[in-house]
Amino acid sequence: MEAVDTIGVMEIFTLFPRVAKVVANTDVSGLAIAKNMLEGLIGGDPHLGIQILKNIIDSPGRKLANTNAQASAFLPAAAP
Repeated sequence: MEAVDTIGVMEIFTLFPRVAKVVANTDVSGLAIAKNMLEGLIGGDPHLGIQILKNIIDSPGRKLANTNAQASAFLPAAAP
């Protein structure tokens, strides 16, 4: 994880229950925002809402890109 990261964002956008779990090795600070509170923030200030959504979506996007890069190391090289 990085200094600013999101955890458990899929349940915000889906009907699936929370599956994220985090264990810290050092002292950390965190912020939990309930889905209905987040929806209120987004609806109450569209500009802030867009920034929040960009940050939320960026985290799993980076994680997926990193996972794809790691997985590609195990695939055979493409033929020229």
